[in-house]
Amino acid sequence: YEDASGKLITGVDLIDVISQVQKVKDADSVEVSINSPGGLVSTGFDIYDYLTSLKKQVTTIIDGQCASIATIVALAGSVRKITKGSEFLIHNPWLQNVSGDSTTLTEAAQEVQSHEDQMISFYAKATGITKEGIDALMRLDVPMDINKAMELGFVTEIINPTGVVPMAEKAFAIAKPKNKPINIDTMKKFKEQFLLLLAEMKVDVKKIFADDSTTDEAT
Repeated sequence: YEDASGKLITGVDLIDVISQVQKVKDADSVEVSINSPGGLVSTGFDIYDYLTSLKKQVTTIIDGQCASIATIVALAGSVRKITKGSEFLIHNPWLQNVSGDSTTLTEAAQEVQSHEDQMISFYAKATGITKEGIDALMRLDVPMDINKAMELGFVTEIINPTGVVPMAEKAFAIAKPKNKPINIDTMKKFKEQFLLLLAEMKVDVKKIFADDSTTDEAT
């Protein structure tokens, strides 16, 4: 989660991923949850290389945002899931905090171009899309519809958001004292606030509550 960058405190570096995998080293498979705007190109490819070297089934689960170099990490999974309401974005690498004379700037631009070529080749090989098609998508720099991401081969499965229903149940348990009757007004207010939250997350409410027979009337 967060930036895949060794320079940020909140970032995830290769050593963090190795540490987590080592905790379940006897497992036959590994699940990697991703909610990240990206980070350093080198870090993203390092994590990808490590995950694909494990000789285990790797499942990546995009739950929120997957952008920039985080998309490379997502492709490490032989099974690649994305939750409804998530975003998937590929774009050209950027230059940040670079200053200097013409030689320095030229060298920096050449490095960025090298990263761009590397990413185009990688996406093309992973998805089967032509390099020209990948180049166009990266230049577009717009979040991809999850159905389009699946159609193009970036992900293999679309799933319901993880943790949404458990989060609601936990919140309601806190709001409702034990062994006390439910206040109808409180319940309605909670329901309204929760539905607003789901709307903000772009969650398909009908599918999540398809089997829910709860009504506003007390029983």
